[in-house]
Amino acid sequence: MVLSTTGRVSRAETLQQRLAANPAMQEGFEESLEDTHHCKTLVRATVRAHDRLRNLWKEFAESHDATLSAEITVGSVLPTLGA
Repeated sequence: MVLSTTGRVSRAETLQQRLAANPAMQEGFEESLEDTHHCKTLVRATVRAHDRLRNLWKEFAESHDATLSAEITVGSVLPTLGA
């Protein structure tokens, strides 16, 4: 059963039609985003998960090895599984 005899319009084509119909929207799409700061606010659940991870790492670092930092640092070497 055929529901539509016309061709399907892609998302890109729909966007182009909407931009052509709305000059203000088109202007917003074409303006430069340089020197624009995009701040993202984390939800409470994400902040709690990050805090929990930090606390778990701190407990692990204190109980496992004195050479591990209690703070999570990007690029640090992880301990081997056998150690």
